[in-house]
Amino acid sequence: MGPSAIRPTGKVITANWKQVDYETPHALEIEEIQRIIQDYKIAAQNAKSAGFDGVEVHSSNGYLLDQFLQDSANKRNDSYGGSIENRSRFLLEVVDAVTNIWGKERVGVRLSPYGTFNDMSDSDPIRLFTYVIGKLSDRGIGYIHMIESRSTNAGGTDVVEHNVPCTSKIFKPYFKGVFISAGGYTPDTAKQVVENEEAEAIAFGRLFIANPDLPERIKVGKYLNPYNRNTFYGGSAKGYTDYPFLNH
Repeated sequence: MGPSAIRPTGKVITANWKQVDYETPHALEIEEIQRIIQDYKIAAQNAKSAGFDGVEVHSSNGYLLDQFLQDSANKRNDSYGGSIENRSRFLLEVVDAVTNIWGKERVGVRLSPYGTFNDMSDSDPIRLFTYVIGKLSDRGIGYIHMIESRSTNAGGTDVVEHNVPCTSKIFKPYFKGVFISAGGYTPDTAKQVVENEEAEAIAFGRLFIANPDLPERIKVGKYLNPYNRNTFYGGSAKGYTDYPFLNH
């Protein structure tokens, strides 16, 4: 399913860890969108019942909510397509449904302006994401979590792009709450960004996979385990639960 019947290029990983071509999605009907919003609400309630501290709405990396936001994937002409306001509607309705369960202070949203993973792009990302961030700021959610464009394809490669827009510098001024930045950080560059007040916190992904005690390693200045990308999307303990902790 998707906002429009547009088939992405590239491959997708199936439940049995095989790479296959993407299917052409069917364009969601408005009734289906409403049911999916209720699914988010149920998922939020399930997370709360399971004892989580909060939830993050994933609206990045070319997944469903991101597809509705960006005009490369959203070619609709109804109330969920066309204008930036309409393309943002699905995400904002999901956020409202989730905060109804959790309260605004325990909800975050992840976004990826300039993201190219899963064929994403938008003709005017600054205007789009400035609008979205402003609406999220007005709702008073706990934080937003944004991916730096230098690592826009980090889900598929380790390439770090240079001479690209800095997401935190562009968008942080539009959000009144906690701004978390992610994408291609080292401990040193993360510290610099926080000290420069370009973000309140830095998120690590790949380094955390390989270093289960990453905060402690950073704190004491110890070496970091290198990660093995070939095991990221595997199905066994290898590269998942076998990275060593620090020896004390």
